[in-house]
Amino acid sequence: MSCSNCKVNLVDVEYVEKDEKDFCLNCYNQLFGKFCAKCQMLILIGAKIAKYEGKFWHKDCFQCYSCQTKLTKFEIGDDKQVYCHTCHTEKYGPKCVVCCKAIVKSLRYVEAGGRLFHEDCFRCSSKLCTKKLENGFIPKDNQFFCPECYRDIISKHTFRETLTCPSLVNSDLFCAEEQIMKSKAQEMKTELMSTVQPVKKTLSIPRVPKDTSSLTATDETQTVSYLFPNLIMKATVHNGSIQLQSGELSKQTVDVIVVCSTSDILLKNVLQQAGLTVQNDYDRLSSLTNQQDSIIETEAGNLSCQAILFCPWTAPTDRDSDKLSNSVSDYMSKCLNHILYHSKVYRTAAFSVMGYGLSQCPMDIIAKAMINTAGAKLAETLLYFDISFFVPSNEYHVHQKFAEKLALIQQPSDPFGYVDYLFSKITLTLTAKQEANLKQCRSMVDTHIQSLTQTEMRTNEDLHAWTQHLVISFYKYCLDRHIWPMISFEQKKLTLTGRKDSIGEADKYFLELTNQALKQTHLQAISRSILWEYQIDGTTWQNYSYKSISEIEYAYSFQKLSSLDIINEQDEKCRIDFSNNTETFNDRIRSIRRQQLVSISLPVNWQCQSNNCSRFVLNEDTEEYKSIKQSFDQTMLNLYKSIKSIERIQNQRWYKQYAAHRDAMNERLKENTERRLFHGCNETAANSIIEECFNRAFAGVNGTVYGLGAYFATNAIYSNSFTRPDSAGVRCMFVASVLIGKTVLGKSSMKVPPPGYDSTTDNNQIFVVYHDAQAYADYLIKYQ
Repeated sequence: MSCSNCKVNLVDVEYVEKDEKDFCLNCYNQLFGKFCAKCQMLILIGAKIAKYEGKFWHKDCFQCYSCQTKLTKFEIGDDKQVYCHTCHTEKYGPKCVVCCKAIVKSLRYVEAGGRLFHEDCFRCSSKLCTKKLENGFIPKDNQFFCPECYRDIISKHTFRETLTCPSLVNSDLFCAEEQIMKSKAQEMKTELMSTVQPVKKTLSIPRVPKDTSSLTATDETQTVSYLFPNLIMKATVHNGSIQLQSGELSKQTVDVIVVCSTSDILLKNVLQQAGLTVQNDYDRLSSLTNQQDSIIETEAGNLSCQAILFCPWTAPTDRDSDKLSNSVSDYMSKCLNHILYHSKVYRTAAFSVMGYGLSQCPMDIIAKAMINTAGAKLAETLLYFDISFFVPSNEYHVHQKFAEKLALIQQPSDPFGYVDYLFSKITLTLTAKQEANLKQCRSMVDTHIQSLTQTEMRTNEDLHAWTQHLVISFYKYCLDRHIWPMISFEQKKLTLTGRKDSIGEADKYFLELTNQALKQTHLQAISRSILWEYQIDGTTWQNYSYKSISEIEYAYSFQKLSSLDIINEQDEKCRIDFSNNTETFNDRIRSIRRQQLVSISLPVNWQCQSNNCSRFVLNEDTEEYKSIKQSFDQTMLNLYKSIKSIERIQNQRWYKQYAAHRDAMNERLKENTERRLFHGCNETAANSIIEECFNRAFAGVNGTVYGLGAYFATNAIYSNSFTRPDSAGVRCMFVASVLIGKTVLGKSSMKVPPPGYDSTTDNNQIFVVYHDAQAYADYLIKYQ
């Protein structure tokens, strides 16, 4: 007797019989076992479990979602989570409109005017009385009065005025001050009543101009979605947009929801939310079609959309990045073609991110393929169409990869993102018998409210040093303290509105972040004329990246450290030892050296400049302009309308490091391998490249067929396919000097060239380089 699955002998072994077949415990658990809804671990046969609505839990995992106590009895919340009775009552039970605390059925309460009150909270609405309404009440203007006060109100002439507090006065702050104002109002023989309503406001987080920093986070607490779970990133593309949000796909209000039908968890969730009718339609249609490549469209059912699109996708199993990218692009193209050219006119579509949780699916490749394909499809259509990508709420690093890719295609006019924030609308009603008392009280209230908040403006020339990550962190800091921040990079101005004490703290934090940004800028400046290199072999030296050179030089010259840990270009954690000039990684030890770049001359055709990086538009009548245009026209003639401009790029730091790399390579190879090549990209990427070179952030952006590096082509027509027009139809292409060195045929799996080689190639038409200083962008052509 043996296991029906693995064929292991079951003699003297525990086994399980199912459907007249015998299985060993391991196979039975793997094939038919259930997974715990909390810890996601397999529930082994014989284990004690809890079950509800098709979900299973380990007995110890079946806990209250709020207080984490183990459950014997439970209640289900609106969010479909399980709660103990106490937590469920506190969160979802009826609440007293006065104290806002839960109304427990075991305690006495009053229902009046469709509202619930604790018996002790149900009091006369006249603040000059406030006695418990035990002997009856009279309603008036949505309030309740004892008979004595009601007769007093209707029998005597009163004056009343209503005013609204500024929205930045939050309810917590107001409650702390309300009793003070009420006491002062009583002294002025005036009644003060308040109502509080939540108000949603949308805050635009600005995009840092020419931000060359990566959004890559060191840990999940630094990721965009951790700091702002409800942030909406948006990139304008042609007549539409691509948006990125955290959330559940089935809860979105769009025209079409697209479901990857081979994702069992996503499919099950959407069908459950959509209801039985959609479930039956899907089962019927899937039985009639080829599940491998057919699209199934159903009605929305219970979902807030017009249609649901089900399309299968299976990730390649051989870990080939090009196959993965192509399969994702094919999936996106198929779905978007179906939607954009539908007989019905749809305007919005929502996708869940694909492939997360699968080891063979690197999320940077998935993100790039989904976003690039969406952008290409939007550029093809005349429709005003919006595409949204939704990432599960706790998948911080998945969201971060999509955020990094989306930031690369954002237009200069796009904000980085939007975030909704809840404020309190506080309405005050003043009632007095004498008009003079009312005016006096109104003046007191105005003065008191104004004393709670203030607006502070600061002009700071150093805002130019800020990075996008600093902006996100600062906005998070402010909103956590009920401060409304506004940064204008054009005006170099910061505006803060909120509590006076909190504004002082925020202003101090702003200065701390500015100093941090200036320090980073200083690091870049001091490394401008310094080159740190490591020895590959007896005659070959390779310089470190921009970032590493800055870190090493700062530690060496300013901090006077004896050693430093860095993460190099290959993601290796290395120890730099200044005492013996070595770099150590595991058992590998390499020599390092420091060189001054002051002796390297800048090109003779460069103009004078006051800063490290400048851009100069060439005159059309110069030989320099004509030469660049001629090389561009060799393959692009008659394929564009006009050249808008040709800019000479003068980045001193980059050029000096490139020149040092060139001289070292020429000495090593005994020949000059510098080539003039082309590189196409979008405007945002072009601006970043001009400031920070073809660094690792752009590795693989223009393909990965011949390696994961920066791609260059001998013909402009090839690079043209990787450009993206802006809203005016203008495209960007670099003319670059590239050190190809010793080159070899590339493969998609290559992250660095093989030992002894400097670059990879297709067959001398496309070249891929892997080092920051191996290429220099001489000119930027803008054409239409």
